[in-house]
Order: sequence, then structure tokens, then C-alpha cells
Amino acid sequence: VLQRILFDGGFAGLCFPREYGGQGLTVEHQRAFDAEVVDYEMPSAFNVPTLGILAATLLDCGTEAQKRRHLPAILCGDEYWIQFLSEPSGGSDLAGVLTRADRDGDVFVLNGSKIWSSGAYVADYAMCLARTNWDVPKHRGLTMFIVKIHQPGVTVERIRQVDGSEEFCQEFFDDVVV
Repeated sequence: VLQRILFDGGFAGLCFPREYGGQGLTVEHQRAFDAEVVDYEMPSAFNVPTLGILAATLLDCGTEAQKRRHLPAILCGDEYWIQFLSEPSGGSDLAGVLTRADRDGDVFVLNGSKIWSSGAYVADYAMCLARTNWDVPKHRGLTMFIVKIHQPGVTVERIRQVDGSEEFCQEFFDDVVV
């Protein structure tokens, strides 16, 4: 809700190009805004990683169609994105990713598991790192996919922490078409 209010007021996506729903302003504008709102409650859970990492990655690396489809929805708060990176067997050693995505014609089929994903139970999309080539050194052969979280084959389980919180999740992918 707060992200929508910021967007409607012209304060979301200050540095993002206008063609993708942003304001097309400079980094200095963003810094000035950040300095002014430091004493206010801002949608920080939304800003990191959705805006600060994933929307920026999509802007730099996404296709034109992906940018036009997702960036306006992210900036106005209609889409909440997270990262599917860490795995149960290797933690944050991304070179050791075992989640696999096998090509099947025009699509990939995703199988495996991710863990310690913050907020996956309420998120809409994730950038998911998966192994697409097993015949190269382990730090190669990886591909980042955009995965719609609430779709057939994706199971999200919340992890109860010692303090009772359940923000972290584990995800299971069983023949998920991406």
C-alpha cells in the first residue's frame, strides 16, 4: 500500500527510466529523497531486495519485454520480488548450485530446492539461479530465471526460527515450467 502511495505521488523509481514507470531522474534526486525520508517508515522490506537488487538487475539484464512487463508493476508495488539463491546442501555457495533447469523445447523445467528466502510466502516472483550446464566448471553453467512463485510445482514452506518468526522459507521445485 505504501509503495503505491509513493508511486502515485511520483516518489517511486526516481532513477528508473520513464518508459518503465520510473521518474527518469538522477542518483542525486534519489539521495535527496532518501535524506528527507530517513525519519519516516518506508517500505524497506520491499526496497531490499525488490527495488534495490532485483528491479535494478532486471533493468540492466532483462529483455525489453521483461522490463516493460515487470518494472512498472514492481515500482507501483503490484509485484513483490525476492531471490532464490541459497540451497540446503550448499548455503550461499552459488557455484555449487544443484537446482537444475533442463531445456525442453522452448521452455526450461526446474527441479530442486532453495532455502532461506525471505518472504517467499507473500512474494509474487523470484530470480532463481539454476544449473543449466553440468559439463563446465561449477562456477559456470548457471542461469538466472524469473519464476512466478505461486504456480504448479512450486511449494513454499515457512521456516520457524528459534524466536518464533517465520520470515524465511524453503522452496521446492517439481517440474516447474519456466
